[in-house]
Amino acid sequence: MPTMIQAGLYSATMHYLKAIEATGTDQAPKVMAQRPEESKGEWDLYKLLATVPDDEAFRPLDKGGCRW
Repeated sequence: MPTMIQAGLYSATMHYLKAIEATGTDQAPKVMAQRPEESKGEWDLYKLLATVPDDEAFRPLDKGGCRW
């Protein structure tokens, strides 16, 4: 099974190659222009799917089983 880093690199490479295929060139400005329509900015890379409430995200210290 690939690691998170390997999966991310594979995904990035596939998006890059698909952008090259769609534009018919490997010229950076044209490939960069082939961005998702829902992207609003340069670092707009993720779509928030859900937020985990604080009380569900972390186990209480007294429930951890650590004797220290």
